[in-house]
Amino acid sequence: MQTDFYLLVVAAVYHADGLWGHATFDLYPRAALKGAPWVVAAGMHEAARSVLDMRFDERSIAWLKEQQAFSRASEGWWESLRHFAFSGDIHAVAEGTLVGPHTPILRVTAPLQHATLIQTRLLQMVPAATAVATRAARCTLAAGGRRLYEFASRRSASGEGAVLTARAAIVGGFYASSNAAAAAQLGVPVMGTLSSDFFTAYGDIAPALEAFSVHFPDVGFVNLPPGRVDQAVAQLAQHRELVRMVRLDHPQLARAARALRPMLDKAGMSHTRILGSGSLGPEAISRLGDAPIDLLAVGKNLVRGGPIPTSYRIAEQWRGPDAVPSLKPGSARYPGTKQVLRRADHDLVCLLDEADHLDGEPLLQPLILNGELVSEAPSVQEGRDRCAAQLAGLPPELLPGGGGEWDLRVSEGIGRLMG
Repeated sequence: MQTDFYLLVVAAVYHADGLWGHATFDLYPRAALKGAPWVVAAGMHEAARSVLDMRFDERSIAWLKEQQAFSRASEGWWESLRHFAFSGDIHAVAEGTLVGPHTPILRVTAPLQHATLIQTRLLQMVPAATAVATRAARCTLAAGGRRLYEFASRRSASGEGAVLTARAAIVGGFYASSNAAAAAQLGVPVMGTLSSDFFTAYGDIAPALEAFSVHFPDVGFVNLPPGRVDQAVAQLAQHRELVRMVRLDHPQLARAARALRPMLDKAGMSHTRILGSGSLGPEAISRLGDAPIDLLAVGKNLVRGGPIPTSYRIAEQWRGPDAVPSLKPGSARYPGTKQVLRRADHDLVCLLDEADHLDGEPLLQPLILNGELVSEAPSVQEGRDRCAAQLAGLPPELLPGGGGEWDLRVSEGIGRLMG
């Protein structure tokens, strides 16, 4: 039921009219985020697992039967829902792969009804994760080697979304997450700071830090107390051995850090690192320059702006024994069942039956075949390493602000189909 209602109606029409053959759909970004000509693909394995979990229980079917749109639906339709289990194939690019706009990053081949019913779930997960991974990668490029922490949990609409966001951020180059569930599931470091609420609960910073020094002396990550910076440092200095990191959240972060660092050093806290935060994104991080900030926390700007603009469109349909490429309005940008080949200086979109005869690394690899998961999700570190290697290999014109465009070409076979 995690689908748009109209897709249920469309699938019912296909069923009633006997359109039971297979179809191939492409999922691809329509555009990149402003400032760079590429996106970082993420979320494909999570989406594939979600597709395999899709079922219709009797309560859901009873609700659908009450809707006017289904007043003439046959018992065969309801039986098809009772027995629904995705039975098709899903191929996708590897997590952490950089691609340009209009590149198929996920390909579905399945009975038309199945390919239709999974559309919303795919579009809920892949574009959102890809957007976060892309923003994280751009932050990583801007950070100049500073370690980045994902602090976006509170901006997520659900626990599932928080873990999806954290994984995508790590793939994009972040080091750790503030979300406990994400850190536990992904096997990455978890990190947070003692908040102002904690100080308030004790009435003052001194007894709050005293409580930590007694019970949890190894934590040592605190927010800079509110008020004047010199007075805040004086409060922290009483527990200088405990405070290993101080979080500085400030709209003028570089200037504030340049004022804070010498105060910490003078107070005997040269060992205390500064964690910078405050509406940080790629542009704001770039403006920090050589400010004495050791670590960076990014939250809302990982998810602000929403998912990557993405299409999920039919590319080919089987009518009896014949596969018919889709060329009508509303179909995929490139017709036919396709592969994407990575070459030294460009990507090539080609027909699947051309791929074996052309040079290049095939990017679309199987996740699900005949309704069975055939590829377990890689470790998040594998995706992170892949993204880092591809970022390191970008020519200057493809770096943020470089002004270049991703070179995506089409094969002769696709060119002939398109006329």
